[in-house]
Amino acid sequence: GRTPTRRFASEPGFDAYDTEQFNVGWLFEHQFNDTWKVRQSFRNTVSSVDYKSLYPNVYGDRRGDSFIDPEQQTADRIFYVNKPRMRTLLADQNLEGKLNWGRTEHTVIVGMDYSRYRQTSQTAGGAGSPLNLYHPVYGNAPEYELADDPKIKQQQLGFYAQDQIKFDKNWILLAGIRRDRADSTTDGQDKETDFATTKRFGLMYAADNGWSPYVSYSESFTPIAGADFYDQRWKPMRGKQWELGLKYMPPEGGLEATAAIYDLREKNRQVPDPSNPNNQVQTGKTNTRGVELEFRGRVTKQMDVIANYIYTDIDPALEGVPKHMASLWSKYRFAGA
Repeated sequence: GRTPTRRFASEPGFDAYDTEQFNVGWLFEHQFNDTWKVRQSFRNTVSSVDYKSLYPNVYGDRRGDSFIDPEQQTADRIFYVNKPRMRTLLADQNLEGKLNWGRTEHTVIVGMDYSRYRQTSQTAGGAGSPLNLYHPVYGNAPEYELADDPKIKQQQLGFYAQDQIKFDKNWILLAGIRRDRADSTTDGQDKETDFATTKRFGLMYAADNGWSPYVSYSESFTPIAGADFYDQRWKPMRGKQWELGLKYMPPEGGLEATAAIYDLREKNRQVPDPSNPNNQVQTGKTNTRGVELEFRGRVTKQMDVIANYIYTDIDPALEGVPKHMASLWSKYRFAGA
């Protein structure tokens, strides 16, 4: 028969997902004059997770059959415990200049950022006691001993430069370039170093009546710390995206509307492993196309509305990514006495 949807297949008091996080940091900015400005930001984060789960073993049989008796009532169970502790340091510093050359206005940014990630963890896992899903008898939580996992270290250093150019009053051109170096180390393995140069470009025509068509191109490089369930090191995720859109912001203000279509191509994206719930695998390549519509406006003196709709088409399809998504928000400001 059908297993009741209310059936709890673990043990009372065993499952857990508890997290703790502590952050400290600062934001610094100094304006030298009307032309030059310097910024510096820093954040240090310490976080920990206590994760425990016990569930039917539906992964050992391709049919998804986890029952161990002919009546198909008693399911074998497995458990997994993971207690990672992460430390992350992020620092970004840049210099911004506003310059006029001939008929053009420039906003130039040059900077450097640095990130460092450290992770230690303990895990345990194995076979749990069977459970009759139709007549469960609890009280058989697994006993386990935690084992230390290899320590994971990653650091990334990036240099970037960008120029936003405004010319002939209505045209805006954006051009940027970035160079990254990422070092990843797992205890017991050789250090792995990745380099990447990424670019971004954008062109917009800001008409006097509030209409602004634009086109943009950007590239991404995202190192992923650590390794999978089988200690295979993650490869950096890379992406390229084209976007074409139209914005509307009337001169009198009060509302904003945006419509955009995009094409995003990525490789090495992490997705759930169909054969192991505690693991992820990296896809070869994914192609995402979509449409995004958004409206923000003040409908009365005291009420704002934010509405958006997103259509997403991914090949291959990814779990957890909806094809259609929409939302509607309203904000009301009460008048003071």
